[in-house]
Amino acid sequence: MLTVKEFKSQVDKVTPSYRSYTLGDLQYLENVNPSGHVGTDGLVDKATGEIFGFSEDTFEGFARYIDVPGKFADRLPIGLRTQVINHFMEVNKGKPSTLTHFGSEFQNIWKQSQLLLPPNAVMERVARIFSDEDVIGHVDFRDGLILSVHSSTLAQAIRVGDVTEGGIRFDAAHGSTPKVSAYMERLVCRNGMVAMSDIDSIPLRGYTLTEVLDSMERMAEHYISAVLPNYLDNWQTMDSIDSSNPEQLIHRLTKEAGISTKLESSIIDAAASLASSSYYDVVNLITSFQHADGVDSKQADKLRELGGKAVKELGGHRCTSCQHSLA
Repeated sequence: MLTVKEFKSQVDKVTPSYRSYTLGDLQYLENVNPSGHVGTDGLVDKATGEIFGFSEDTFEGFARYIDVPGKFADRLPIGLRTQVINHFMEVNKGKPSTLTHFGSEFQNIWKQSQLLLPPNAVMERVARIFSDEDVIGHVDFRDGLILSVHSSTLAQAIRVGDVTEGGIRFDAAHGSTPKVSAYMERLVCRNGMVAMSDIDSIPLRGYTLTEVLDSMERMAEHYISAVLPNYLDNWQTMDSIDSSNPEQLIHRLTKEAGISTKLESSIIDAAASLASSSYYDVVNLITSFQHADGVDSKQADKLRELGGKAVKELGGHRCTSCQHSLA
């Protein structure tokens, strides 16, 4: 587990450099490995000769940016790929762009009009909201920064020795609208829950980087002071709400959240091990599968959001037999 202080000291390593170009400033170079797949292909800055090399994944992202299907380009023979890519770059040569990179490694490319939030700038605001010893619950810095932070100052013991801490999930991924959401994490199992809301999204268009970060900070402070205490009380209450049919409740909650049928079946199979049929235990069982082998990041996010929605709504007002929402 990383603390806020520890991650802040390392965040520069996951913050890319940002370069402004038009596509006409760059040229595609092809230098494939012996297998014939994209390996050391890259973009060269025509003015300086600096090269930004692709990986297979980042090449596909660049190809999409210039309207060339990445898989199609990857199958083109040596030489022809260079001609095709540079043709489309010439067609779009006046397109203002922001290229992100780590040293000589290309990361991604975006429209210059799109405001990108540097991870180190986001982390500066996180460090103003949380103390050095508060804990990073989940982090993703593949493109921008998504992280969840929880604090002992927002702790609630649901049972003896079973503590859940409140916090905030910051979503500052490049290329998407930033979001600030209430977050909770059960310490004994590290199950995270994200309570999404209609007001989570922070508008970008027409705002400066500082203004967007200010809005994110204000939203986080609002959730900490006015929202999370109520959610933690709901979580406590769910320990006293009994489900007459845990398997049916699992089915309804996972279906509503868009969880895959295969994963839903695994969760239902595990319900036989439940010590009690309280909503608290059922939701904990479901969210525990965010750590299961073979669960991808999209399904894990859906499980976290399922847990947060259940806490926010006290599991929802449901029919006692079929567990459909009656709201």
